Amino acid sequence: ISTYYVVNKKVNRQFDSPIFGSVVLLKTNSKIGRACCITTKQYKGITYNICTLERNVADHLYLYVHGHADLDQAKNLINYGPSKSRIRKIISSCYPARSARKMLTLLKGWIYGEKNEF
Repeated sequence: ISTYYVVNKKVNRQFDSPIFGSVVLLKTNSKIGRACCITTKQYKGITYNICTLERNVADHLYLYVHGHADLDQAKNLINYGPSKSRIRKIISSCYPARSARKMLTLLKGWIYGEKNEF
């Protein structure tokens, strides 16, 4: 069963879906918007939000430092070649300072091959 994490501004809740598997809604203080690599797109008249690979990496790091997910998914996303400088910029400007420090430490460890996990 897959677990889907939905970072949002309002709700903390977990439930099982017959289609999606386990769904975890996580309330966050991180900024959500165009400046933080979340854009609005439209398909057949339906508007939806989508985030970049860099924002996905940052969100997985955020989930990890707050104990909601393991680190493997974020490490897997790093293998797809996202811009590490762009990830640093997103973390620094879109997440609370305390979380950002932990997230940047993890990212630095991946860039320089150090092992620092919380």
